[in-house]
Amino acid sequence: MTQGWGYARASAGYHEPEGSFGGKPFSSCFDLSIAAAQRETLNRLVQAAVCPFVRTEASGWRGSEHVHCVTVGLRDGRGKVTILPGPRSQVKDFIAGRNGLVGHAPLRGPWVPSLEQRQKIRQHYEAWAPDLATGVWRGEERIPCYAWYEFGKVRCDVRRLCEALGGYCTWDPPSPGLLRASGVARAFDEYGSELHLASGRLEGDYYRAEVREIGEKFGYEVSFTALDHGTACRVDLRK
Repeated sequence: MTQGWGYARASAGYHEPEGSFGGKPFSSCFDLSIAAAQRETLNRLVQAAVCPFVRTEASGWRGSEHVHCVTVGLRDGRGKVTILPGPRSQVKDFIAGRNGLVGHAPLRGPWVPSLEQRQKIRQHYEAWAPDLATGVWRGEERIPCYAWYEFGKVRCDVRRLCEALGGYCTWDPPSPGLLRASGVARAFDEYGSELHLASGRLEGDYYRAEVREIGEKFGYEVSFTALDHGTACRVDLRK
């Protein structure tokens, strides 16, 4: 193992601690040496409810070769699921046969999990931290802002929702040399007034916040409707 929880800039926040167990911080993510990229080892990781991503040039990775892993099933000392949105999205990518990187490209390279393995991870995931596939609508227009439901709230990509509603976002990257990539993201409405989003935070390469807060800042009423027996959710924005 080469990395557990931490604040390395190259990890883009995915390895940040998400909770504590026994008084010690933990992350659902860990990295293994590229030497672990052996078929038997990777298959055993999947059997243990771990999603391994082989990070090599052949798999579309640019950087030090390693095996990035996301564990499915961890809970904090209070029994609560605390996985961060970044690692959660990587679990979903693994299930969908995608690489867990920004472009969400299809998995490729020296090892690709079988459909059976991906379905096994999906079973673990749905039994542990289910969420609702979510769409945000303004009238009959669906807004592509990568929204998802978890822990009773719907969160989304602030920039895309702001732009769809006539506003915009800026992001000042962190200063060179900082241990923890913190940056400063700001959102503005259609009149150029800054929106101070209490729920907003930077997560890896994204600025995310609760849909309700963003919509209300733009003067919309926000309503939520669960669909398909709890497997999907529709968010409606109305003036």
